[in-house]
Amino acid sequence: MYFREGYTHFPYRSGEGSEDCQNPTPNIGGIDLQNHPEQIDLIPEIALLPELKQTLVELNKPTSPLITLACSHWINKYDNSHFSYLEFSFKDRSVTNTLQKIQSFENKLHLFLVEKLTEQFTEEQRGYYVAYLKDQVQVYYRHFYYLDDEEPHTLLGLTFLFEDQETVDLHHKALRIFLMQYSTQTS
Repeated sequence: MYFREGYTHFPYRSGEGSEDCQNPTPNIGGIDLQNHPEQIDLIPEIALLPELKQTLVELNKPTSPLITLACSHWINKYDNSHFSYLEFSFKDRSVTNTLQKIQSFENKLHLFLVEKLTEQFTEEQRGYYVAYLKDQVQVYYRHFYYLDDEEPHTLLGLTFLFEDQETVDLHHKALRIFLMQYSTQTS
């Protein structure tokens, strides 16, 4: 878990995207999928990741306790690895309003990923995956203001870096399932 600088108001403005990848995409700015779900297809990052798209759809439903804020997907020019992230927030500020709650969230997420995604792994493979999660799949946070809210929310972000697109997409699906379960446990 770590603090990460970035935008402090949502929606944020568009800007230059990354050109240092195989699939350059523009930064189209923050899209309010809560109020404008029809704009989902404007997000270029979902083209190769159907589970990321489904995650955005599910987490932004009116009945969802979450909102999504940003996402990305890049393919490395040199080794073809896939990098992706998702930024989101709970509508109920109290779910993640302390560092202890954010740390607990990250710990529960890692346990969930290990339990759900390593059932067919050997002990050695499982140990490698646990170490990888600890080093590479970390939750970052910062405070931001959503639309016209006067009190800040806590943004949570999660990055994935894997050798192939399918593994990244699988992790977006697992994250979606975890978030929906976690949010019902905390409400």
